[in-house]
Amino acid sequence: MIFRREGSNSAVDLLNSLAGSHILLVEENEINQQLDLELLQRQNVIVGCVDTGQAALQAIQTQVYDLVLLDLHISDMDPWVLCQHIRAHAPLLPILGMSTSAIDRNRIEPNPQKNPKNNVAVGINAHLLKPVNPVEFYKTLAYWLNLKTRSLGSGLELAPTQAPASFDCYKIQELLTELILLVESDVVAAQEKEEELADCLHGSPWQASYHKIKAAMDTFDMDRVMAELQSLKQQADVYCTQYCPG
Repeated sequence: MIFRREGSNSAVDLLNSLAGSHILLVEENEINQQLDLELLQRQNVIVGCVDTGQAALQAIQTQVYDLVLLDLHISDMDPWVLCQHIRAHAPLLPILGMSTSAIDRNRIEPNPQKNPKNNVAVGINAHLLKPVNPVEFYKTLAYWLNLKTRSLGSGLELAPTQAPASFDCYKIQELLTELILLVESDVVAAQEKEEELADCLHGSPWQASYHKIKAAMDTFDMDRVMAELQSLKQQADVYCTQYCPG
């Protein structure tokens, strides 16, 4: 994970944007579990909490999550093996490892050729050092949930270290443009097009954002739908410029 210096902005939008995200917390230590739960629930994150690797696998198979927070020292299963099992079920689900050891952080390399276990298809995406720093904790969650990060008073902003797995970015851009126009003119047609967008977003970095669009669409909150679509379109434009030139 790379940090770069930016100007200070309000943290309000960032913290509000975490609300409604579905996160699986895999934490064996009861005290750490309570601390993490408090940080997550404070921002209205929907948390599934388990204390073993086996329970985590069952949860992944029965529920849809936007991200996994994984204790790297669970005792019932090798965490790297657990990650491979999770990847088999949800290949692009972000997994953030947590431990008290800086050695674990060094083990999670940004270059898959140096450390295959960090390959987005089989391993852990990033590391959080315990006890977690709330600023780093929230910003890292926001990044991997593909929300727009803002400074939390520290002047830091996350920058991606590698491109996610391939998908049809240009098709997503096209659908988002069509949806933005339809929301302004034909709500029924927009709802139909939304289903097509759902199929395209499957396996993309923006699955978490889609949940918010759908929730707003289901309640006919079209102002919120428009805001979410425009935000997602901006993210897709940036992604395509960076990773899909030409």
